[in-house]
Amino acid sequence: MVVTGGGSGFFDLNGAGTVALLVLAVVCTGITLFIYFRVVAGIGSVGASTVTYMIPFFALVSGAVFLDESITREVVGGMVLIISGVAAVMFGPSIEGAVRRATRREALAPI
Repeated sequence: MVVTGGGSGFFDLNGAGTVALLVLAVVCTGITLFIYFRVVAGIGSVGASTVTYMIPFFALVSGAVFLDESITREVVGGMVLIISGVAAVMFGPSIEGAVRRATRREALAPI
């Protein structure tokens, strides 16, 4: 696909184009922000910020499915590292707390 022109087409929107632009700007952004703030309320700001690290994973999977791109060992290794990092941030504190509680119980248990 080749795009030509001086970029003046953006300002030549007709009525339908203007409505479509407003729907994309208001409705889609509004829905996205609503979902994002629900996620922040549910899992906290740190957990919500880790969502951005999942974008490369979904980009690679989408590229393989829709564009027939190849996924190599290096790519799989990178995806594993990304998912592991996100899991460590999201679930690390709860795992660490469970280990501390178990260690404390063992230390307090009679011999």
